[in-house]
Amino acid sequence: MVIQSTKLVMRKSVFIGFLCSIILIASCTSQKKKLAKMHTEDTIVKAQLIQHTKESLLSPYQHVNFQLDLTKNKTAFYGYNTGSKWELWVKTDSTITFKYDGEEMVFSSAKTTEAQDNPVVKYHSKTIVSNPSQPGLKKSITVMIRDEKYLDEIQGTYVPLSVRIEVEDHTNKTTVIYAGGGFYVVNPIIHDIWVLDSMSNVKVSAENFPLGAPRLEFHLDGGKIYGFSGCNEITATFYTIQNQIQLNSEISTLKSCVHVPLEPLFMGALANKRYYYSFEERRLKLKHRDGSILSFKKVD
Repeated sequence: MVIQSTKLVMRKSVFIGFLCSIILIASCTSQKKKLAKMHTEDTIVKAQLIQHTKESLLSPYQHVNFQLDLTKNKTAFYGYNTGSKWELWVKTDSTITFKYDGEEMVFSSAKTTEAQDNPVVKYHSKTIVSNPSQPGLKKSITVMIRDEKYLDEIQGTYVPLSVRIEVEDHTNKTTVIYAGGGFYVVNPIIHDIWVLDSMSNVKVSAENFPLGAPRLEFHLDGGKIYGFSGCNEITATFYTIQNQIQLNSEISTLKSCVHVPLEPLFMGALANKRYYYSFEERRLKLKHRDGSILSFKKVD
């Protein structure tokens, strides 16, 4: 009886030990899962924080999501001065919103003029729609956009256009002038790879581009272009002014391309040239005032 009792006690001890082991393993597994989940969540939070920090360091002209939001809000032109704390939105319906140090004024449809001999676009509105802080005042706004680079000193980057704003207070007979930079909001469709299809109705073929058709890849972050000229890799920049696009070639590799007869013509077309641009059935068309046309097709 003593032996049987001892065996029974031993079996119980083994069972209890086995049960404790299972509980311990389950507890460890559960703890590991909790730690793994906490680590994953912590990693996600850190990644989001890093991304937010990176985006906060970008100027509006480098910030793709910011530009996409401008498109959604039907903004044609965005101007700003970070140091002076003002922002300007010219909408596609030509209404103007001007915000300075928390105060917002909205003006009705503006009259647009473009000087023939001077690279300036001018918006002027005499009718203020909304000025919550001073509803009784009569004000007008004049916006002059000049084709000159503007240095965003806070961000340390350039934006393609300079802006001068005059807000005239007709009640107090005063005018306040603001200066800064800005850019026209380009159609986000351009943010893609476009392969040259023809130049002035000359179709691209293996005969004139034996190494492959030239291509341009447009990026919204800072107006960058990366591409292939048919022989050399190229880097360029672009910006828009209303329905025109300015192309500025910057860097290319230096391969000898005597066997690519049309490469010099294509490179010349990118060298500080301005075109009217349009999108038609998955094609990007660039038309110069001399009548020459570059036609690109979108790559899937």
